[in-house]
Amino acid sequence: MTKNAQLLLCSILALCSLSANGQLGEENPVKNCCRGQNLRVAIRGSDAPPFVYFRPAGTLPQINKPFDIEDAFGFSPTVLANAVSVMGATIDFYPLDPNLTEDEEEDLIGLLLANETIDAHYVYGVTVKSFGKEALGGAFSHTVSSYHSSISGVVKLTSSAANIWSFLDPFDNTLWIMLVVGTFVVSFCLAAMHCLDDIPEGATLTSAFVHMYETLSVRSLLDAVYKSTAVLLAADSYDWPTASEQILRTGWLFFALVVGATYTANLAAFFTAPNFSIHTPPSNMADLIHATACTTSLGENQYPLAHYVKSFIIPEGPDCGPWSQCAQDYCYQAVQNGTVDVWLDDALALHEYIQVNGLCGTLYEVKSLDFLPMFASIILKMSNKEWEFAANLSAAFTWVTTRPAYLLDLERFFYIHQDCSQGSAIAKVTFKELHGLFIIAIITCASAMAYSMGFTLLRVRPKGATTPLGRSSSLRALDNFRERKPTEAPGTAA
Repeated sequence: MTKNAQLLLCSILALCSLSANGQLGEENPVKNCCRGQNLRVAIRGSDAPPFVYFRPAGTLPQINKPFDIEDAFGFSPTVLANAVSVMGATIDFYPLDPNLTEDEEEDLIGLLLANETIDAHYVYGVTVKSFGKEALGGAFSHTVSSYHSSISGVVKLTSSAANIWSFLDPFDNTLWIMLVVGTFVVSFCLAAMHCLDDIPEGATLTSAFVHMYETLSVRSLLDAVYKSTAVLLAADSYDWPTASEQILRTGWLFFALVVGATYTANLAAFFTAPNFSIHTPPSNMADLIHATACTTSLGENQYPLAHYVKSFIIPEGPDCGPWSQCAQDYCYQAVQNGTVDVWLDDALALHEYIQVNGLCGTLYEVKSLDFLPMFASIILKMSNKEWEFAANLSAAFTWVTTRPAYLLDLERFFYIHQDCSQGSAIAKVTFKELHGLFIIAIITCASAMAYSMGFTLLRVRPKGATTPLGRSSSLRALDNFRERKPTEAPGTAA
């Protein structure tokens, strides 16, 4: 589906939804409520796409010098302009020095609001400082959010070309090693049982051990390896004559059935799906506590990120402000070179970053990571004297964000209806997932060996014991001698 078709479909669905709810006919309660008023909003003077760009491209506004909204572009100025336009007011921006620390910027904002140099400040992200007596009902008033998203993460994705060893990809290395070890263990059990079952009835323990020593050879082990491997390859030789061998064969056939079916199914997926390897953890919220993270906008102490991850790093440098190009490049490289396991930030912003920069082959969105709702939000912070204007602007935001145009803006700036085809990347089967099958094979092998050894002990006799007929071997030999036909005496004439 082309981008224009997606936008058209998005508009139709939004219009149908709003018409069903009767919202299109609602009168905007704050329409033209503030005609003639001008809203001056302080904003960090650096590009933070897709939230804000400054025009002309590649240039930044002059610090502490107001400029018209026409010189700013992006999702935030667009939504703010739509809300202010509904109110009948006008707007311009007051750029702040992007090199200020968070504390310095906060002190400056308080001063600018107090002396009425600005009317509001664009706040990216709701933090713990947004609440409490100093923020709510104190020196400041806040609007509702004009944008909100949850926190999510991306991990490293590696794509590789097919090679002569691609047929090994369905299983991880540990599982292949355990399959080889398991085959040799079964082969040894098979060879040992063959020797035990071949001991003649009535033999002494000493002769039984001698027989096993002579029978258990490299040749017999190799023959057992062949039979065991043939079962795994679905080419059984059917030469398992004794009861103990048949017990082992039954368990090994079941083992081969599950392993073969799993390998065949995964092999087809690996040959037909894109060859991607997802580097995790984290693969879900439970794994996140064991992961190291990089973040561009959640690194201050006022964010509770430390309670969700093992550790995290933030970009350093005067040009690496929240969600700046410098910060984005820093976290991207940290994920790619393995410094961290995951990059955590605004879910929609991360999605846009992947789509715009064509990084579907190197970054993977972990959809199951979804936490801290509203911490990726945009609100306006205003003086408590402007509480009425803040209330009207909140109503305007609420009205604007329910319009079809808002969905179109989300699609235009965040590409919310586009996705990477690598979402179908196939994970390798691991030993952990099949370890229960190995346990069944071990139990079967032990049972067959116990059966074989038990019946062998019933057939052999200790040294000096009588035979099953109640006579010693020497007496049985004498009986056999007496039963022989007498021969003619030596020297008898023919």
